[in-house]
Amino acid sequence: MKFHKKIFLFAIVYLVLSPAAVAWTAPLGRVDPVFNPICWRQDDCVGVRKTTFGLEDKVASDGWLGKEAPCDKEGWGKCLPAGQTVTSISFGGKKQFANLGEYITTVYNYVLTIASILAVIVIILAGVQWAVSGGSGDQINSAKKRITGALVGLLIAFLSYAILNTLNPNLVNLRLPQVYLIRPFAVAFDYCRDMATTTQFADVSNQAVSDLKPLYQELAENAFYYIKTNPTDTRTNAKDAKDFVCNQKFFVKDANAAICWGHDCSKESSENNRPYVCVKDSKSPGYACKKGDLAIEYTLSTPLDQFLSLTPCVGNIEGRDWLDWNAVTVWGACRNGNEVKIGDKWEQWDGDDTEIVEKVFEQGNPSTYQIAYGNFDTAHGGIDFWNCDTGYELVGYFIKTEIGINCNIIKDANLNIGYDSEANRGVAGTFGDQVQINQYIPREKLEGGLTFGVTVTDAILSSIKENKGTDPDNPKK
Repeated sequence: MKFHKKIFLFAIVYLVLSPAAVAWTAPLGRVDPVFNPICWRQDDCVGVRKTTFGLEDKVASDGWLGKEAPCDKEGWGKCLPAGQTVTSISFGGKKQFANLGEYITTVYNYVLTIASILAVIVIILAGVQWAVSGGSGDQINSAKKRITGALVGLLIAFLSYAILNTLNPNLVNLRLPQVYLIRPFAVAFDYCRDMATTTQFADVSNQAVSDLKPLYQELAENAFYYIKTNPTDTRTNAKDAKDFVCNQKFFVKDANAAICWGHDCSKESSENNRPYVCVKDSKSPGYACKKGDLAIEYTLSTPLDQFLSLTPCVGNIEGRDWLDWNAVTVWGACRNGNEVKIGDKWEQWDGDDTEIVEKVFEQGNPSTYQIAYGNFDTAHGGIDFWNCDTGYELVGYFIKTEIGINCNIIKDANLNIGYDSEANRGVAGTFGDQVQINQYIPREKLEGGLTFGVTVTDAILSSIKENKGTDPDNPKK
């Protein structure tokens, strides 16, 4: 039994005193506050506390802990979901505490200071007692005992703190679990204009990619600005959308030094008197202006052989091509109030002198395509060609292309393309199912060039396989 007790005691002592115990609390590699999600700027912290929790200015400001490690860079700190605790009594001049652990630690340090002062006073009084004892042995012994007791108490208090702090700082710096707000990081889209209107950007077009992260740390707050949402946008740090030129790089604020790209091709459109759209450059990294009003990126989410593995098509899939990208039909969308009707169509939008349909980018296996389309408003006599009924206005377009897999069960199945204006994203699939009549590609967004992507999922492939002939003229019932 005594042997087991010795082993147990040895294990406890080893766990407390061993280097491993210290290593448990060793700090991880330091992350700059700019990239650390628990670090906040004061204005951002106060703002999110006011909007999220409905707090008044003073209460919202109490939740910001400035210059607290690892967010101790100038202008940075931590943000509490709740306010700090305020005591009615000041301890060492401090009344605000982030948590109970900080309060106990402050009180402990305060008491230790008081104990030191009291020990000094006891030693002084004992010295006076000794000096006036007149040689009395009892008085001298009493004074010695007081001095010894004060010194021993002081020594124990400070040595215990020093020893424990040397072994493991967390043994004396009491720290209860603390919850901090996590600073949201933006997700950078390909094109800056597709991001939320509250997103800010900074131009880094002249910087090499390898230089971007250190450069982001050095940028001042006033280097970032918004994209104007309309001509009446009064934000002082907002720039016109035309300043976001195609193939220029921009930092996205609070996105971990991620970049987005400019989109504007108005210069090329003006010089050539025809629409241009910003697309991925097939010859080099980045983007380039190509003829067209619209560019759509088509991606297949699942390998074709996996989708078709249980069908008679096994073995009939050749190469990486899966889309008949140049088999295109375009319909006009006409609206009167909230009612949308389908106008006329052009069944062979095949890229002749008047229409534009061009594969501008292709990579991967199966392929990811980016196809440019254009001249919707000018080809075949202009907007009158789409033949909207009286009282209806041409407001947009639908596009239909076809699946090009060499398999009868899905070959030439219609892939209809529209646009969800509320979500600012493309939609694809069966017309009347994944694509609704109010999800047309809006003409107003084609001004200056519109780009979006559609991902053809298993669900979309299954739907268009079962509804091969659907289109705006023949929607799914």
